[in-house]
Amino acid sequence: MEPEFNLWIEVDDQVVLSRWRVELLQAIDETGSISRAAGQMGVPYRRAWQKVHEMQQRLNEKLVT
Repeated sequence: MEPEFNLWIEVDDQVVLSRWRVELLQAIDETGSISRAAGQMGVPYRRAWQKVHEMQQRLNEKLVT
């Protein structure tokens, strides 16, 4: 048996940061683009862009330039 857990951060009951979102931000940093990061992670560009947009709005902070 091996314990596992999932941790996320919420603001006003809305997810702001999770392991997947951190991985997305790291992939964007590594690849230099949301499109390439989405491809690397196997998700549609639209989903990746939406998650970045949500994080930025909920944190009131620009995370990707």
